[in-house]
Amino acid sequence: MFYRKISVFLSLSLSLLFLFQTDSTAQSKEPKDDGFLDMSLEDLMNVSIVSASRESESLFDSPLSSYVITSAEISEMGATSIPDALRTCPGVLVRETSNGTYDVSIRGGVDGLPAYSFSYTNTSILVMINNRPVFSYYRGGTFWENLPVGLAEVQQIEVVYGPTAPLYGPNAVSGVINIITKDIRDQKNNVSGFVQTGTHINTGSVYAGKSVSDKLAVDLSVNYNFRTRPDERFYDDEVLEYVDLENHSIFSDDIEERVTWYPAPEKSVSAVASTAKIYYDVNEDISLRLTGGLNQSSAFNPLAISSATISTYINESQFIDLAGQFYDGTIQVSYLDGIQGLTGNGEENQADYYNLDIYGDYSFHLLEDDLTVRPAISFRSAYASDKAYTVDKGVDGIFNQEGTIDNFAGAVSFDYNPNNPFRVVLSGRYDDFSTSENGLFTYGAAVNYQISKNHIVRAFTGKSGNSVFIVPTFLNSEGDVTPEGAPTSTYVNLIGNPNLDVMTNTTYELGYRGNFTEWLSVDVTIFHQTFENFSMPIVQTPRVDESFNVDIDFIYSNLRLSANQIGTTLAFSLDLLDKKLILRPNVTVQRTDLKDYSPYYNVEGAWDRPDYSLEGHIDSVTDQKSEFIPDVWGGFNIIAKPINKLSIDLSGYYFGDHILHLQNEYSFQTGQVIDQPVSNIESKFTLNATINYSLGEGFRVFATGRNITDRTSPEGMGTDYLSSIYAVGIKLNY
Repeated sequence: MFYRKISVFLSLSLSLLFLFQTDSTAQSKEPKDDGFLDMSLEDLMNVSIVSASRESESLFDSPLSSYVITSAEISEMGATSIPDALRTCPGVLVRETSNGTYDVSIRGGVDGLPAYSFSYTNTSILVMINNRPVFSYYRGGTFWENLPVGLAEVQQIEVVYGPTAPLYGPNAVSGVINIITKDIRDQKNNVSGFVQTGTHINTGSVYAGKSVSDKLAVDLSVNYNFRTRPDERFYDDEVLEYVDLENHSIFSDDIEERVTWYPAPEKSVSAVASTAKIYYDVNEDISLRLTGGLNQSSAFNPLAISSATISTYINESQFIDLAGQFYDGTIQVSYLDGIQGLTGNGEENQADYYNLDIYGDYSFHLLEDDLTVRPAISFRSAYASDKAYTVDKGVDGIFNQEGTIDNFAGAVSFDYNPNNPFRVVLSGRYDDFSTSENGLFTYGAAVNYQISKNHIVRAFTGKSGNSVFIVPTFLNSEGDVTPEGAPTSTYVNLIGNPNLDVMTNTTYELGYRGNFTEWLSVDVTIFHQTFENFSMPIVQTPRVDESFNVDIDFIYSNLRLSANQIGTTLAFSLDLLDKKLILRPNVTVQRTDLKDYSPYYNVEGAWDRPDYSLEGHIDSVTDQKSEFIPDVWGGFNIIAKPINKLSIDLSGYYFGDHILHLQNEYSFQTGQVIDQPVSNIESKFTLNATINYSLGEGFRVFATGRNITDRTSPEGMGTDYLSSIYAVGIKLNY
């Protein structure tokens, strides 16, 4: 069914692309390789960014701590995916859970929290494509393999650090990652792309666009990503080691169940996607962009169910997005729907979903354009249902019903930017959720002071929060966890809570950005963050009937736990040997202290009967340093051009040792926690190398090695062993 959809979609898109054969050669720009080495440090500082204020401005002038990775840099480094490219971004922590699947966090503020309930999809980052949220409201977070965008169509990746919900709404808690795709109107005509094949990898991305006339333009992208697992073993927490699938404790006697969970155990990623855009400029003040796309993916991600720590996630989705610019106002309407599955072909863990997002704003320019006032309104509706796969079939799943969460919001920002060294940006937003009595007020305040042409300092404070998620709100699941041979039965009931307080982050920052010399620029940020209102299912007083059968309710509840983080990120750019060598190292150092932390799932107050709890658990709440985030991480990118047609890129990435837990380390019945050795994530340094050679204008061949140091250790609790990847390919840009 999906492949029929994508074939029709591609046919229509290609028809649009070549429908008009008007001769626009006179308007076309000469194709060229937009070499990263051709950019001076001043050029790098003046790269345009839109995500820091919703207005196009230079990176140097942006009011918030931010960073941009350009398409030229992505091409030079030989990145195989967007998260792979993000490893060169200061302050971003990237872990690979299987070959080609990733966990991404900004500053690591909520990593590992709450205890034994860590989400690898990271619920505190808002990921967007051209300002369109691609966030999952089912449980929160981002499935990177579900994104319908390939590297060939990426113009740049913009990262904004810290709470930015007043600009983009809930879930922009730790920051925003906005993937900006190419706009064919900037170049009139373009065909670009790459294909590569090698050990455990076969990927490609092609982009083509055409300006049909002065008013009409169309483009199309097609992407695929196929990867295999270097090690086909799976972690088994019954024996505390990696085993072959046929020997896994929960599948050894059930071939049908094994195939259901792992229909293709040798594959880590299998994904195909396509997007198409139509641009129409009514006049210089009014323009429209209509985007549509399809995605189908199957990928390994962590899953804490029974003795399995990783499983096959499947997704099939489609979206449509209409964005318009009307004089000084913008409007954007997007709709996404699909099917998300969490255990291969296991239908009881699948859900249908849709997200509807509507946003509009208008900028009023006052005080001779020194002051911009931008009011905005938005509406979001998120829906999910697994009834077709559970209730309607008489089986029990994760969700067992349907739910809708509507979110109405109003916001306003003030940007005072006179012709003097100061710039002040103030913003506020209020969100009202249909299922909760608790609204959310978020705010931000930034002050920039430009010391001179090449030096600027900034200060920022803000508060943002998560959205209300569907599973924690509507959860209704019952499971029999009776040990084999037990004389009585034990049932666990997982229950949602519509009145949870959403997790929030309050941040204070100081930063500096500037060029010290023609060959050295520096960006440094000092930050303090406080995360509160964590939530998780908490056990209530067990109920015992006359036959001594036990019912235990776990109800989603807020914890007293809070996390206080202080840290600094330093990033440098060095232009050496007359632009023949560029070095971009960065490092983040941080410390996170936990208040009211419990190392056990049943935190203080969870068990109403002290005699039922395990000895010592009630008094287990402490204040301590977090072990869940590396104290240090960072990386570097070195790009050299020893001769005219040849460029060489070396990039490295390091994170320190830390701990990550999943829910399968505790017992639903007793709350007993058994820490497993695989929870200890070893420190790791990986090195990548890419060689690009130009065979002519717009045509290059390349060879890349990822993780050439062959550091194989898993980067998550019970996730896959990794390996080196070597690939060759071609790149086009016409």
